[in-house]
Amino acid sequence: MSSDGHHEYFAPSDMAMIERVLARFDLREPLCSPAMQRGAAKFLIRKFQEGMTEEVDMAIALVRYLGLWRVWWSRPQPSAEPLPNGVRRA
Repeated sequence: MSSDGHHEYFAPSDMAMIERVLARFDLREPLCSPAMQRGAAKFLIRKFQEGMTEEVDMAIALVRYLGLWRVWWSRPQPSAEPLPNGVRRA
């Protein structure tokens, strides 16, 4: 694998590493949506392009990413119901 700071192209071994990192996590449906699966793969590709080349570092970064994703999607969504006159949403 390359060791310089920015990576534009992937070697087969680089993609194999990203696939190994993804395989450590259960990202299959119905636990994870296709959007989450794609997001995780894109996230790891971006991290690799930014210079993260160690498998352990990528796994740690993916744990953080997935945690943020789940928090974001599990938060309550604002109601679409109209509010009485003079009342504002917080």
